Amino acid sequence: VFHSINSWIFHKIIINTLSTDNGTLKVDYSIPNLKGDLKLNVAIVERHVENYVPKGENRGRNLKHDNVVRTFHTLSAKEDDELNISLPEFTTHDKMLILYLQDENLKVRGGVKEVI
Repeated sequence: VFHSINSWIFHKIIINTLSTDNGTLKVDYSIPNLKGDLKLNVAIVERHVENYVPKGENRGRNLKHDNVVRTFHTLSAKEDDELNISLPEFTTHDKMLILYLQDENLKVRGGVKEVI
């Protein structure tokens, strides 16, 4: 019975505080009424990235990319937690934090995004 009830539960993820300090992103989050054994996926993405390709089939072109994942971690979800994530080098100032929950069948059970 619990499995069939749990199959439709969608969790709200709340980012309580978000700050950067010396190349580290500090994220304090909460997931009220967390049910089940869920994984929290943490991605830091960079928007609107361009790079020049000097060789190969795209030689001489400037390729444009959106939402390039620069850092990705998977953790056990907790109702309240603080994450400290080392920030990579970015080529633009347009970046975003994405948190989302997945169950054992990889179904997404909640998510949130925030501009860094």
